[in-house]
Amino acid sequence: MLLIYWCMALPERVGISSAWLLGLLFDAQQSFILGQHALGFTFLAYIIIRNHKRLRVYPLLQQALVVCLYLLIYQAIMLLVMLLSGTITYTWFYWLPAFTSMLIWPWLFIFMRDFRRRNNIA
Repeated sequence: MLLIYWCMALPERVGISSAWLLGLLFDAQQSFILGQHALGFTFLAYIIIRNHKRLRVYPLLQQALVVCLYLLIYQAIMLLVMLLSGTITYTWFYWLPAFTSMLIWPWLFIFMRDFRRRNNIA
């Protein structure tokens, strides 16, 4: 969710290459297939950067719904990679993080916006 916020707030500084690098680091740290999350984070960053001007003017509740949709797409990509690699342990709980992220998004957005403004990050 922090990647989504920074891609939306500062798309010229946090972009696709940052998402790819973060994904590779996450894969290495969590012992996932190398490139699995890099692919997902890159796709997520691309969608956010492509629509960042539109997303920034949405009300927080509508932003939360869009974030949930984007995270569902991200999780579908991760599920496809796990399915192709044969490392799948799928239950309906797999989709739960997207919906809890939707509930957390308004508070995270407000907190990060205030943090960015307090520290003059532009």
